[in-house]
Amino acid sequence: MLMASCYSGAFVEVLAALPNVHIVVTATDADTQAKADQDFVEEDHLFFNFDVADPNPDDEGTEFMSGFVEDLRLLMADPEAVASMTDVGVESGIGLVPVLYHCAFESAVAKDWTALNGETHPQRSLELTRTIVVPGYQGTMTMQVPYRCPRPAGFLPESD
Repeated sequence: MLMASCYSGAFVEVLAALPNVHIVVTATDADTQAKADQDFVEEDHLFFNFDVADPNPDDEGTEFMSGFVEDLRLLMADPEAVASMTDVGVESGIGLVPVLYHCAFESAVAKDWTALNGETHPQRSLELTRTIVVPGYQGTMTMQVPYRCPRPAGFLPESD
């Protein structure tokens, strides 16, 4: 489920508890308004003393959603990314779309000027992990590690 409205984070827990809802993504938290597109270039960043300049100055619509939609497109255009996300979706029993939303969220936040400057706080209800097997001197052990999303060209942050 995807929500771009003001104070949308107020609904994360309730919506995530519904049957067949595997992930809830919101443009901000329960206490903050969502923001329209705000493009500040390097000169504005320095003049107004913002923490960072806009990493996505060509976005349109809202700061968070424009990056999110852009990243959905980037991920789906990359066959290796789709294969990796499909594998995790099958392994987790949730399918491709929740994994796709999980991964697009990371880059969308990194492109959201208002989130980077502390004005909004996008929320995500799902943290994906993968099971790995680690060999040891007394046999093997399994452990859960965070899923590392694919990073197609144009995706932010470019590294973890």
